[in-house]
Amino acid sequence: MIELINIVCIILLILVTIQDFLYRGVSWIFYPILFILFAATSVYKNGWEIAAFYFTSNLLFLSMMLTSVFIFFYLRIKNVKEVVTTRFAAGDVLFYILLCATFSSFNFLAFYTSAILLSIIGYTIYKVINKNAKKEIPEAGIVALLLALFISYNLASGGVDVFDDSEIISLLTVL
Repeated sequence: MIELINIVCIILLILVTIQDFLYRGVSWIFYPILFILFAATSVYKNGWEIAAFYFTSNLLFLSMMLTSVFIFFYLRIKNVKEVVTTRFAAGDVLFYILLCATFSSFNFLAFYTSAILLSIIGYTIYKVINKNAKKEIPEAGIVALLLALFISYNLASGGVDVFDDSEIISLLTVL
């Protein structure tokens, strides 16, 4: 059953990627569907209490990051309306909120950090190669593509359990 949910998620994430790359926007219906699928998988694997803890801690971290970015841009621009309308894409923020239900806490930190870095580096390289590239980074699309690849890899190899931090914690205690 989880494999079927993962396949549906991969298809939806690819659709998000295509829409964001083409239109710099994503149909809103994908967000609640993906959120429900990821949250249901987390509850199935961890139970309600642990799934709620992971979601809450991930959302708290995301809130701190978004607040920091908002303050940074506000200090540079000095106009709240311009910061909100030109620096934050609602779809990207919604996508990161649904990611909060997708990972355990350490896995969320690792994926979030990697996805941000890869999307900035990748799109910068793309803009150098393609001089006609749009200014806006298709953040949700790039992160959706990375997540689709990650889930595909896990399906094929039985890789990392993104809902369990015990492997990461054991690695950290060895170091």
